[in-house]
Amino acid sequence: HPSLANDNLSGIVVATALAAHVRSRKRHLSYRFLFAPATIGAITWLAAHGDRAKLIKHGLILTCVGDPGPFNYKQSRR
Repeated sequence: HPSLANDNLSGIVVATALAAHVRSRKRHLSYRFLFAPATIGAITWLAAHGDRAKLIKHGLILTCVGDPGPFNYKQSRR
């Protein structure tokens, strides 16, 4: 479906490009990119790796980045 290219595929493309960029640079911190299907993928990963979830400092979800609209950054409640 055409709208899914903007909603779903665009975020995967940007995240893949971002991961390649981060990998190509010298860095002082470690980064992990998790590619998971929708909310259920993140919930499943957290359930299986709850002990490691405490080590996560920041997270970013990329969605709907394939249209000409402005970028938005929405912070979590915490």
